[in-house]
Amino acid sequence: MIHFRSIALPLVLVTTLLPSVTLAQPGASSEAARQRDTLPDPFLRARAADEEDSDTTDDLMLLVEHDLFFAGLTTAVEITDNAFRNNSEENDVIGLAQFIFGAQTVVADKVDASALISVGGARYQDFDELDSDFFTAGLQAAVPFDGFRLGGVLAYDDFNARGTGSDDLSQTRLGIFADKYWTLDNGVSLFALAQLEQVAADPSDYELTRAQIRFGGSYAFTDRFTLNAGLSGKYETYDDYFEDFFNDSRDDFSLSTYLSARYLIHPNVEARVDLHYIHNESSLDDFDYGSTSLTPSITVAARF
Repeated sequence: MIHFRSIALPLVLVTTLLPSVTLAQPGASSEAARQRDTLPDPFLRARAADEEDSDTTDDLMLLVEHDLFFAGLTTAVEITDNAFRNNSEENDVIGLAQFIFGAQTVVADKVDASALISVGGARYQDFDELDSDFFTAGLQAAVPFDGFRLGGVLAYDDFNARGTGSDDLSQTRLGIFADKYWTLDNGVSLFALAQLEQVAADPSDYELTRAQIRFGGSYAFTDRFTLNAGLSGKYETYDDYFEDFFNDSRDDFSLSTYLSARYLIHPNVEARVDLHYIHNESSLDDFDYGSTSLTPSITVAARF
C-alpha cells in the first residue's frame, strides 16, 4: 500500500483544497500507510485540512471582475507525529510543493464559475517510500440562493507513488455543496459548509461516497496579520474496499480542527503557520488513528 500525501495549502488570493489520499495495497510492505484524508475539494473556499479559510472570499469576488486568471506557488515543511496515519505514530519532516493555475469569472451576474489545474508533491525525510506526486483538474459553478451559495464540482485527480514507481490512483469526483459566509464589523469572518460527493476510482476499491461539514472563522488583527480556526467532520463509506482481503466493509468518520496564523509580507507573498489535528475512527481497526502536524509555508500568488 502506498501513501499519497499532498498539500492543502492556500494561495494568497484563492484558498484551495487539494487532494490527499493513500493508495493501499493490502499485504504490501508499506501497508501501514493506507489512508490519510481522501480527496478534499480543490475549489471550495473553506480550507478543510490541512486546510480552511474564509477571509479571502470578499477580496476574490471583487477581483474576479477585473482579473480572470490566477496562479500561485506554495512551498512548505510539515512536521508530523504520524507520517503513516496509523497507530505506529512515526515522526517525520515532509517537504511539500504545489503550483496552481486557474480562472474564475461571474456568468450572467450570478454564476460563480471556476476552472483549476494543480500539480504538486511530497518528499519525506525518513520514509521516502511515502514520496508522491499528484495532478488535479476540475470545474466548479455556484449560484446564490436565499443567503447561501449552492454549487457543484467536477474534478479529476491522478496520484503517483514515487516510492514504488509503479502504483498510481486516479479518481473522478462529482459533488454538490452549500456554503455561507459572514463578515462582521469587528474584523471577524465566519463560514459554514456542507458537501456531498461521489467518487469513482481506478482501482475501483477506492470508490466511495463522502459527506462532510465544516465550520470556521478568522480574525484580522491588522490588514496584514490574520488568525484562523475551524472544525470539520467527515463521513466516508466505501463501495468495496478490498473486501476479499479484509472480509468486511469500510466506513470512516473523522473529526479535525486547525489553528493558523497568516502574515501578508507583500500583496503577492504570504507567510503562514498551520497547526492541525485529525482523529479518524473506522469500521476497520487498521484505519483508526490520530495525527498532529505543524506546517510553516510561503506562498507567492497573483491574479492577472
